[in-house]
Amino acid sequence: MENVISAPEPAEAFAASVRDGFAGAAARLGALRREAFDAWRAAGRHADVFVSGWLDDQQFDLEVPGEFLRACGELGLPMTICTND
Repeated sequence: MENVISAPEPAEAFAASVRDGFAGAAARLGALRREAFDAWRAAGRHADVFVSGWLDDQQFDLEVPGEFLRACGELGLPMTICTND
């Protein structure tokens, strides 16, 4: 929020920024091959997506775009969302 607090609609600007970030991540993940992750896992490693947020008496609405979820699913990447950890 610090980056968008001066926007006319900070919450809307924040949501747009998050959407853009997920879209960029989806594009990068889409360029990867599942086989590479499978080989990595076979070697005993773990891969996932972790989304963290800290809330200070505010509501946090998180919309994760389908293209990001699809890219994660195609690579077998689970997602954890954690707030105030």
